Amino acid sequence: MYRLLIGAAISLAATSSYAADYVQQQPVSTPHISGNVEAYLGGIWVDVSGPIPGGDENGWAAGGAGRINFPLNERWNIQTDALFDSVRLDDAG
Repeated sequence: MYRLLIGAAISLAATSSYAADYVQQQPVSTPHISGNVEAYLGGIWVDVSGPIPGGDENGWAAGGAGRINFPLNERWNIQTDALFDSVRLDDAG
């Protein structure tokens, strides 16, 4: 009896499966130029203790990035990136 059930289960699992027909969907929106811009600004503090005289160093850090996407068609685009970073310490000659 078990051999019959196992054989039936194997034969059902071995049959081919059928999927729904592929339907081409229309794009939800038209391709358009898109992108984003990021920026940051912050302070920095460095403790320079030990054999080097001077104590503490203070400064600032700033930067940003930008990206733009230019669409070619529904599935492809070209992306351009720009990046800027800067760190400046006080008393650094």
